[in-house]
Amino acid sequence: MPRPRRRARGSSPNGSRSCCRRRCSCGTRRARWPTRSSVHDSRATAARCTARSRRASTSPRSSPARDRLREDGGVRDRANWLVVAQFVLLALLLLPGDPLWAGQQATVLAVLLVITGLVLSGAGAVALGRDLVPWVEPREGATLRTGGVFRLTRNPIYVGLLIATAGWVIWRARFELVVVWVLLAVVLVVKAHLEQHRLLERFGEEYREYADRTPLLLWARGIR
Repeated sequence: MPRPRRRARGSSPNGSRSCCRRRCSCGTRRARWPTRSSVHDSRATAARCTARSRRASTSPRSSPARDRLREDGGVRDRANWLVVAQFVLLALLLLPGDPLWAGQQATVLAVLLVITGLVLSGAGAVALGRDLVPWVEPREGATLRTGGVFRLTRNPIYVGLLIATAGWVIWRARFELVVVWVLLAVVLVVKAHLEQHRLLERFGEEYREYADRTPLLLWARGIR
């Protein structure tokens, strides 16, 4: 009596050879032909694959912010520390203390500077409207403003802020506030230089022509 043929491992019941295992997209080996003993394992494997896919999609390594940092070395996001420095220095201008000098002429000059600066900054903020953002990167979908107060300077808000805070420092008459104002001026100048390159990337030759005829603050026409 002939002996029954032993079915080869990995073959289907009808005798055809098959690949009993394959790899999932996440790298986990899964059974191709489910058996009674592998039903539970297949479900567990599918659950693990789903969990791994979710972790990969939400991983910080593949986040848009990190991809943007890899593309440009993080310059765009790192430049936003200037915004933090700006508000910290503005808060330091409110430090209490007795004035070192006083006089009617200094008070009148301080009031004039504060009013002029607030008007200039306010006009710039109104002209920008919804496109006004504190960050270095311009708002998505923003339009280039070249008329009105922007004919005088490309950064009327910064110029007005420096004028108004200069009047405040004169009225407060404190040496440490003078140092804070100088640091604030440095931060705003650096921030304005970074912003002009962002605007040049966004608007191209239109912004270059505007920069050639309009100073960055009160000086420095063109792109530097």
